[in-house]
Formats: sequence, structure tokens, C-alpha cells
Amino acid sequence: MLNHLPAGDCTLPGRRYSSLIMELLVDTWNVLHQTGVLPPDLAGMGVRELSELLSIGRWRNDNIALICDGAPPSDTLVSPSRKIQIFYTGGHRSADQEIMDRVAHSTSANRIVVVTNDREIVRSIRARGAQQLGSVAFLEAIVDDHQRPARIPTRKPSGLSPDKAAIWRKEFDLDHSEVENLQHEVEAGVKEAAE
Repeated sequence: MLNHLPAGDCTLPGRRYSSLIMELLVDTWNVLHQTGVLPPDLAGMGVRELSELLSIGRWRNDNIALICDGAPPSDTLVSPSRKIQIFYTGGHRSADQEIMDRVAHSTSANRIVVVTNDREIVRSIRARGAQQLGSVAFLEAIVDDHQRPARIPTRKPSGLSPDKAAIWRKEFDLDHSEVENLQHEVEAGVKEAAE
């Protein structure tokens, strides 16, 4: 399973490369028709919901193409991120063929990860150096991202503790009034700089 690490790396079992240059091609119908993976609140999701979850999950900084069979729905799907492309192949071409062609025509297929369980696609893309991530593992990662609690930013205190401030006042032989005067001068300088 791909995991974004703090250093900006992505890993697949046995492989590691920079996530900043990763492209994810998703066999959308193959992913959406997996059963028994999604929790009830995500079950039955469509292309729109999938793209929304991808825009806030571990792959949000990667280029993602959701490749779909057929024509787009009558209500226009707007991608929640400029990094996510929703592509419908129309009636003359399959999503499978589109994915295989994109990998075949890529000058950097080794930086492409294709999400599918389709054996024909897997054979074709691996022969050209692209990676494959199974649809179930992909969905499990999305579920993991969805269920992970939102990060709450922690505010670290700035400045000195009262004990340390007392040590410095003693070191520089300053009294409270001198410290307050310095603080007012600093605050006034900050206001002037902002104006």
C-alpha cells in the first residue's frame, strides 16, 4: 500500500520513490465495484465522492486521473482539486485501453501507479515499468484516511517561562519596569512595521 511519509516519499512493497513526481491512474469502475471493503458511510460512493476523498487523503498532492468507461453524466462533475482529472472514454474506447495507452506513451512509466485488479491491464503496465496497486488495498487506504481523526494543530508556547525570565532579568540586572519598557518598544515597532 502506498503511504506518504513525512519526507515526501511513497512506498510500495519493495519499492520507494519520490511522491512529488507520482501519477496515479485509477481504473475507476474496477475500484468502485469492489464489495465488502467500504464501511456503510462510504458504501455505494460514485466518482464524485471518490474524487472528494482523494482530494483530502494521502494522495492529495499527486496527479490523479480517474479513468471511467462511457460518457460523462449529464450533471457536470467538477473535480475538487486541480490535481485530479476525471476522464470519460466515451463509447468508442474502454477505460482499460485508455490506461494501457497512457502508460505505453509515457516517457516515465516507472513513476506511474495504476490502481486496478484487471489482469490484462496489470500485465501490460508492468511490462512497461509502471507499478500496480490493487483496488482493495487502494480502497482500504482511502477508508484509513477517512477514519483518521483530523489533525488538530498544536500551538507551542513562545517566549520564556516565568522562571527562565527571572534568571535572565537577574543575569542582566534588569527590573520589571525596564522589561516592560522594552516590551512596549517592541510592540510599537511591530505595529509601525505592519502599517
